[in-house]
Amino acid sequence: MNILPNEHPMLNSPLIDIQSIDMDELRDIADKLYSFVDKQGGAGLAANQVGIDKRMFVVKYQDYQQTFINPKVTWESDNYLLLEEGCLTYPGLFMNVKRPDAIRMSFIDYEGKKQEEQLFMGVTNRIIQHEYDHMEGKFFWSHLSKIQLDRWNKKLKKSKKAA
Repeated sequence: MNILPNEHPMLNSPLIDIQSIDMDELRDIADKLYSFVDKQGGAGLAANQVGIDKRMFVVKYQDYQQTFINPKVTWESDNYLLLEEGCLTYPGLFMNVKRPDAIRMSFIDYEGKKQEEQLFMGVTNRIIQHEYDHMEGKFFWSHLSKIQLDRWNKKLKKSKKAA
């Protein structure tokens, strides 16, 4: 399992909901995603980041672990926080990103149970929004201002030269 390059088409268009829910298959995918997160030192991973065309992601941060299948953001706070984010697609590169400080989300969990209107705040909320963006065909840099985006592009060019 490898991270797809950022220009891969699967990363740049929204994924559709999984129509035929086979929980054995989806748990197997989730287990592989968790294992990958452990090896890479990340906090979450969307299936499409590793070439799996399924609308799902996992979050594993400190004592929190959750699988999100067919997630939908149902509410976003009007309050925003600016915090540093990184991404396994861009190892070692970080930028401050402005996101809602809380969201509500509905999803199917690892056990196949429908979770309705779950409230997320704090760092977990940040990770969830980041991974959700991947399924929507977005990267965290899509939330940057013009000035931040210019800085991001300079960092990206510098990192490619170093590689």
